[in-house]
Amino acid sequence: YKAGHHGSVRCGLEHVKNNGRPVLIALADQPFLTQAELANYVKSFQDSSRDMVFIPFYKEQRGHPVIIPAALLHEFHRAPEDMTLRAFLDANPARVHDYPAPSVNFIKDIDRTEDLE
Repeated sequence: YKAGHHGSVRCGLEHVKNNGRPVLIALADQPFLTQAELANYVKSFQDSSRDMVFIPFYKEQRGHPVIIPAALLHEFHRAPEDMTLRAFLDANPARVHDYPAPSVNFIKDIDRTEDLE
């Protein structure tokens, strides 16, 4: 946590026991993302080759959650410790699938009181 949210993500990923399964990283402050939207997103990943990171994009803006296949997670663990997940993905664009998010809910979160209002 001392390194910010990027450090928290790395710490969490290092402690995940995924047994070869993909990992979904979600934000806790996306209350408008519906169960149906999330289910369709996960199904799209499951219907894919499952060897690419899924990142939702809405109107060219990167969103959440992110789904990371197990193989790529292992590669990230071997990356330099100070490398963020975003930097790792930016360095491996061929391993990223841009999921066309159907709504703003994939990018809308509540960081400030104004966002809630």
